Amino acid sequence: MSHYKSIDINNLTTLTQNLVQIPTVNPPGNEKDLAEFLTLKLQELGFQVKNYDVDIGRPNVVGLLQGKVGKKTLMFNGHMDVVPPGNESLWTHDPFSGHKEDNRIYGRGACDMKGGIASIITSIKTIIDSNIDLNDNLLVTFVIDEETTGNGTKNIIKNGYKANYAVIAEPTELIPLRGHKGVLWMEIQTLGTSEHSSLVKSTNPKIGDNAIYHMNKIISKIENLLPELEKKQNILLGNPTISLGTIIGGTKTNTVPDLCTITVDRRLIPGEKHVKVKQEIDTLISHIQTQNSNFKVNNKTIIERDSIEIPENEEIIQICKNATSNVLGFDSPVSGCVGTTDMAILVNEGQIPTCILGPGRVNECHIINEYIEIDQLINATKIYCDIILNTIC
Repeated sequence: MSHYKSIDINNLTTLTQNLVQIPTVNPPGNEKDLAEFLTLKLQELGFQVKNYDVDIGRPNVVGLLQGKVGKKTLMFNGHMDVVPPGNESLWTHDPFSGHKEDNRIYGRGACDMKGGIASIITSIKTIIDSNIDLNDNLLVTFVIDEETTGNGTKNIIKNGYKANYAVIAEPTELIPLRGHKGVLWMEIQTLGTSEHSSLVKSTNPKIGDNAIYHMNKIISKIENLLPELEKKQNILLGNPTISLGTIIGGTKTNTVPDLCTITVDRRLIPGEKHVKVKQEIDTLISHIQTQNSNFKVNNKTIIERDSIEIPENEEIIQICKNATSNVLGFDSPVSGCVGTTDMAILVNEGQIPTCILGPGRVNECHIINEYIEIDQLINATKIYCDIILNTIC
């Protein structure tokens, strides 16, 4: 195996800080400024780059570095959007400061997943600066909207970009992941009748028909569904789950609410189908309706994303496992992700064998004072260098 120069740690940490300092909160996304920044970075490395809108003001960035032979293509994939910072007054530092302290860089998206993007770019620069030639092609895709719909990576596949294998730089604590759960988000509304609260009667529930009371029946059923779901098991990913995420209802304390809305998060394991899961929730609601003549409800799907699981002996999984073992000095485990990523899109829609592998830990994501450890960034960069060397050099 060819040897590369030492990682430029100052460049890696500064780049991570720079990425965090460009806010890309989703919703609404606002990835444009970061896309332009990353376009320039890839062009500086010699990539042919396309920066194009998937949605208005929300561009994907696709960079191709052609190898001498060009028979195979390795893709690195990362998303540019981040979740909202929440209550910014609770942060020790501005969530978009990229504050560096001790062995950490703080900020929204530092872990999920601008640190991963910085490691991708730094690994490529390290290989190029080491005068190592690419025999085959390197494709880099920086995408929008992973945190909700996955439309950025879906668009990559729709536009015909292909690869023999891909690595998604999501935070995995540098453990190769070969699968993840799917997700179904639903919005459920119960309808009632507004009335002055002093007029309600237990003997006539149609007077002051309370939408929140109706919703309470659904919430109870959802809570009781979780123990049943826990009886299902996937060896890699565990059990499916269901959780109530948000609730909105009522307008004033002395007014009977005529509307209550909840959102529900249902996680799927491989083998479960969205259509069947939706039927199960519809059946749950229908059962309540048969027992309550004035029960009125609407429900709709907000997001549905597939689960995925590929074999451990898949070539890209073994490549990532070996690279991680080479860098960290011990036999790397292979695991699965209980969350949802763009892996299923690349595998199911693009037929691209994919591994999730990146710096940071899941419990460091989406939190107040989110951070990434610099040691994780350094090791991720070394692992990506090893992957490049053993696939396309």
